[in-house]
Amino acid sequence: MKNLMERQFKLSEFRTNIKTEFLAGLTTFVTMAYVLATVPGILSTAGLDKQVMFTAMILLIILTSCAMALYTNRPFALAPGLGSVGIVASMIANEGIPAPIAAGVIFWSGILFVLISFLGLREAVVRVIPVSLKHAVSAGIGLFIALIGAKNCGLIVANADKNCLSFGALTSPSVIVAMIGFVILLIIKTRNIPG
Repeated sequence: MKNLMERQFKLSEFRTNIKTEFLAGLTTFVTMAYVLATVPGILSTAGLDKQVMFTAMILLIILTSCAMALYTNRPFALAPGLGSVGIVASMIANEGIPAPIAAGVIFWSGILFVLISFLGLREAVVRVIPVSLKHAVSAGIGLFIALIGAKNCGLIVANADKNCLSFGALTSPSVIVAMIGFVILLIIKTRNIPG
């Protein structure tokens, strides 16, 4: 088994071992596990079956991540992007576009992205985007994920009368558990900051 792993992934050449790679893979999975909760939930708001989307997403993650590992020997886990998922959900729910057509739009955008990557244009596009815009996109995605979490636990609810967001029932068990978890994460994060 060790020889097979060595031949396939060239572990000694990259000065690593099976244990290190296993821990790295586990860490990556835990880091991206939020997609298992958010993506099916977003797509279910557009009328798609949550269980079907959950199963399809797991199969897609396994297939693409294994292909990335075996074909490129890169330790990248691949999953649906929240931007694409948000676009599909919006196209289905708000625009009334059928799900197969919305999925086709995402499919062809993926094909276009692959072509741009193979032609070397992706790097040129990435180089011309200002660093501040790259940081803004990362912050926006983080806020989007935080908003989904706040909505799912009931901390934030839609207020139809004022056409805005309002606080939900702050004493509900789901909100209290979410806030306790958030405080624990803040404590862990501040203890890991050097200095």
